[in-house]
Amino acid sequence: MNRKPPWKTGSAPQRRSKVVWPSLTQLLGQVLIIILIVGLWSALLFGFLRWTEAQQTAALAAAEPSPAPTTAPTNTPTQPPPTFTPAATPPPVSAESSSPPPTDPVETPAAEPTEPPSPTPPPTDTPAPAPTEEPAPEDGGDTGQVSFQKDVLPIFERRCIKCHGGINDGEERVEEGLKLLTYEDVLKGSYNGPVIEPGDVENSFLIEQIVKGEMPKKEPRLLPAQIRTITAWVEQGAPDN
Repeated sequence: MNRKPPWKTGSAPQRRSKVVWPSLTQLLGQVLIIILIVGLWSALLFGFLRWTEAQQTAALAAAEPSPAPTTAPTNTPTQPPPTFTPAATPPPVSAESSSPPPTDPVETPAAEPTEPPSPTPPPTDTPAPAPTEEPAPEDGGDTGQVSFQKDVLPIFERRCIKCHGGINDGEERVEEGLKLLTYEDVLKGSYNGPVIEPGDVENSFLIEQIVKGEMPKKEPRLLPAQIRTITAWVEQGAPDN
């Protein structure tokens, strides 16, 4: 006899399929959703706290007592100042009673006679100091009228004749044809023309060379007093005196 299997209800059990893990994109999406929810709740909480703080501040302001009204000052009547009554004046005093009692006259001592002043001795004649002679100006002085023979020519003879008219090794030495032995030689000038313009210092070539130190050549420069003497002589018109 065949045996029947027991009666079965429901569907046959099925095997579970393989579990699928979420991808990285899905995880990031879930994280972003959580961050948005947390930020929204934080904003709501912050707004609620600010609202409650404003309510408390308004309640405290309403509870403060209002300042009491100030009363206007009332004008109190002032008493008038006291009046002073003049005091009774004393009766006038007569001139006889007010005058001081007479005093005894005081004797003043007589002045002693003064001795007459002694005669002053007659003035004695004091000898006048002898006039001192003024020192003669050195070579190169520019006081007063400058003399060519006494002031200018001695400078030429001491400092310039060596190259302009002097004798060197038995021969006369005349550079650039300029002689400074006589007045005529000075006005004659050199090969290039006159070296002195009477009355015109700026256009006198000789003065320019002396001031610049070009003359005398390879020798010490003229002293300032000597330069002033020659310059003053030219300013005065370079006279032959």
